[in-house]
Amino acid sequence: MPFSSRAPRPGWRPPYSHWGATPRLNATQARTAEDHSKRLDSFASSVGVAIAILLVLLALAIGVVVEIFILEPLAAVSGSIRRYGSGHPQARAPKAGPREIHEVATSFNELADTLGHQREQQLAFLAGVAHDLRNPLSALRTATSLWAPERPTQPPERAQSMMSLVSRQVDRLDRMVGDFLDAARVESGQLELQLEQIEI
Repeated sequence: MPFSSRAPRPGWRPPYSHWGATPRLNATQARTAEDHSKRLDSFASSVGVAIAILLVLLALAIGVVVEIFILEPLAAVSGSIRRYGSGHPQARAPKAGPREIHEVATSFNELADTLGHQREQQLAFLAGVAHDLRNPLSALRTATSLWAPERPTQPPERAQSMMSLVSRQVDRLDRMVGDFLDAARVESGQLELQLEQIEI
């Protein structure tokens, strides 16, 4: 092949003359990519730490909310029930917390009020029974005091009157005890009615 003596065209470079620039370009791009990768890695680490902190704070906040709005009202209701069961009839549950706990507290308070009202009625009934029993017992005491050994013998008419009084008061006591037992049977649902025909 003949050797040309022509001058090279403007901008012409010999083949593979840019190979010396390629390693420098690749090194620059690698450093840029590495810097960019480090920045992304640092950003990702910061975001990960921030998310972890937020999750921990969120878990703590949820724990505090559960403690204040659920566990404390539930513990208060449980404590009120235990106090009531241990002999404090005035114990009532606070109406706080979620709707379900509020409904449990309301139901317990209504039950405690109903039981308290029934107890008051029972005490009033027993007081009435005691009062009604006192009158015939007083009459019996008076009648029996007349037959004390140190007292003289009573005339037959007076003795007959006293025996009649004692008999009437004993019958009255028997009727009162029977009524009391009937009331207890009615309350327990065990009263059996006996039907019979009578002449009006």
